[in-house]
Amino acid sequence: MLSVDALSVLTGRLMADASEAVRHSCAVTLAYLTHNKTAARVLFAACRNTPGLYDQINAQIGTSARVNPDFIADFECARKVGLPCMRY
Repeated sequence: MLSVDALSVLTGRLMADASEAVRHSCAVTLAYLTHNKTAARVLFAACRNTPGLYDQINAQIGTSARVNPDFIADFECARKVGLPCMRY
């Protein structure tokens, strides 16, 4: 999925698509990708560079999927020290 740049397509659709089902499906897929170290690293950078992406993933996944607890801890730590968004 990383080699065909699916992560950017998923994050783009999650943030912009009007369909609730599409946003939910994208969020669930991204949540599962946090369990892969390489994908998690790319998604972490995307969350830092796209305001609201991390919160949108958490808002859309519901009970269908779980974000890797290590990913959550790392992002919350970065958020606490002020690193999440570099594009303001």
